[in-house]
Amino acid sequence: MNKPNQPGVLPVNPVEATLKPFPQRAAKICILLPLVIVLWNAASRALAPQISFLSTPSGAILSAALCLVITVAGLTFGVIALLGVHRFGRKQILGRALIGMTINGLLLSILVTNFLAGRAKAQAQLDQLAQTRQAVQDLREGIKNDTSPNATSTHMEKLQKQVETAADKTTGPESAIMRANAVFLKQMQETSRTFEDASQRFEPEEILNLASSTTREALVAKRTATQDYIDANVGLRAFLEGGIEIFRAELVKQKLAPKDIELATASLHKGFGDKLPLLFRVRDSITDYASALLAVVNLLEENLGKWSYDEATEEFETEDEILRAKYISLLEKIDVAADEQNAAEELRQEMLSR
Repeated sequence: MNKPNQPGVLPVNPVEATLKPFPQRAAKICILLPLVIVLWNAASRALAPQISFLSTPSGAILSAALCLVITVAGLTFGVIALLGVHRFGRKQILGRALIGMTINGLLLSILVTNFLAGRAKAQAQLDQLAQTRQAVQDLREGIKNDTSPNATSTHMEKLQKQVETAADKTTGPESAIMRANAVFLKQMQETSRTFEDASQRFEPEEILNLASSTTREALVAKRTATQDYIDANVGLRAFLEGGIEIFRAELVKQKLAPKDIELATASLHKGFGDKLPLLFRVRDSITDYASALLAVVNLLEENLGKWSYDEATEEFETEDEILRAKYISLLEKIDVAADEQNAAEELRQEMLSR
């Protein structure tokens, strides 16, 4: 027969009876928390390829902050454990608490140093990114205001070097994206330089100058300069058309995570892709204009001896009415192409000024 509880004595909870004193548990937690930090660091390194945020400066700072919190918690549990030595004795408390606090103290000093260094590095990267954005703005202003023959490629080369510097000073996905941008800009700079060099040899007024077109050698030189100009322009258009895929391929080469590749290419398309129709219009108008000039050169060369240049009237003279009609038709085509080129260029300048 069960005896009733004695008056004034509370019944003992079986669960509480099996629990060790809290200072002993605190000492155990104090010595185990550094292991949690080790496991977290190992897990974050393993997950970094799948979770790109962990490789960013912000991710590193967040991880360091979490480890700091765990370390401070470990020291706190160690202090609580030591405060219980007087009541519960040293057994399973003093040794564990002292060892745990020593380990946590060492980790704290390392983490604080790394945290401060990481924050400084993150700030430096933010400053570098701000400088790169300013370089992009300077590029736009420079191209708009600089009328020198190689303005675009010169300013683009400066931006490319700025982006390369930023890539060297950043880490993680940002660095990979910067390097891909640098490759993209380098190829654009090369195609732009080729076009600019061809532009310097392409002189429409001289090409249409009949006085200097009376020999086959002169016409061959004009045809070569015009064809080089057309080819360079077509090459620049081809780059613009495939530029985003070039950028994507470079991101893959940099081993960027697929999700980050899509985000980066979407960002490029947002800032670059919506301008492509106008840029294509500019390139196509240039090709049409130069092709019309080339057609005139070919017509003159194919019909050497059937036409002449009247120095008095400064006009094209021929007794072949069909040849005259073809020549006049090509001049009209040149005028139409020139108007379209001027209109497209005005829109491009407006786009650059925004």
